[in-house]
Amino acid sequence: MKRITKIIDSGVSGLSARLLAVLLRSLPLLLRARARLSTSFRHRLAEKNFTVRIGVRADGLESALSFAGGRVARCLPPAGGAEVEIIFSDRATVLQLLR
Repeated sequence: MKRITKIIDSGVSGLSARLLAVLLRSLPLLLRARARLSTSFRHRLAEKNFTVRIGVRADGLESALSFAGGRVARCLPPAGGAEVEIIFSDRATVLQLLR
């Protein structure tokens, strides 16, 4: 985690954009790993089916996650809109929340 913080603090905007894109893409993998390790988390995931859209308005960076039947997967944002939308104004806000 210290290495990621160091990269974020370096102020290299291109690198932080790539880091954020990688984090958004790897989020389903991290959630699936957490579900394998924790039975309570696995049961919690199975409670509801919904779609989440996470995006950064300034960069146009966007990812959608589908939670269905206790599974997590990346998907295309639904045409009618996701049930949950988390839109950040800029990349710095997201990276600060990840610290």
